[in-house]
Amino acid sequence: MTIHDSHALADSSSVVAALMEARRLHTSRSSKFKKSQSGISTNQPTKRMMVGVLSDALKKLAKDTKAPTCGKDFKTGQTLMKTILAPGFKARLLGMNGWFSTNILGNRDGEVLDDPESFKTKEESKLSVLDSILQPELYPDLYGKLYHKVRINYYPPRGDNKEGWDNIDIFGWCGMPMQIKVDFLCRDSILAAPLV
Repeated sequence: MTIHDSHALADSSSVVAALMEARRLHTSRSSKFKKSQSGISTNQPTKRMMVGVLSDALKKLAKDTKAPTCGKDFKTGQTLMKTILAPGFKARLLGMNGWFSTNILGNRDGEVLDDPESFKTKEESKLSVLDSILQPELYPDLYGKLYHKVRINYYPPRGDNKEGWDNIDIFGWCGMPMQIKVDFLCRDSILAAPLV
């Protein structure tokens, strides 16, 4: 497929309409969206590191132009902690009543995620990680009533530093309640660098 063919496909009315709608929905992420659209439209490999940047319209355009795409949320902060801690709780058969998470971000990710529509996609990703690890359908007595809440707060003075604060309500033998508090202060780009 040539670049000319890619542009011809990109000009089809359904793709153009979908891209216009996606651009309207992604105004707070316009630079990442435009870079993705530009790469895909010219059949260039396109990667992303943030959930939701590759919208349905861009996925359709990539399929139509046969442009390779890849990427996902690389779990560099609070979700990384969940993927480390939750398997340990499950291995010890410690039950869990709740996991409350809040993030303080000052970089572009924080600014983007301050928008409720942008946060919705990230929230779904963050909420799904515990279900996939703990398997509440197989362990209903331990995780069937888990209350999981995620918040993200944009705070510009934080810059590229971020803070993930977690309150985890667990229970052990005889239903004895316990709590774990995690305060993870980290640098987003440093944690992501080895993954790129």
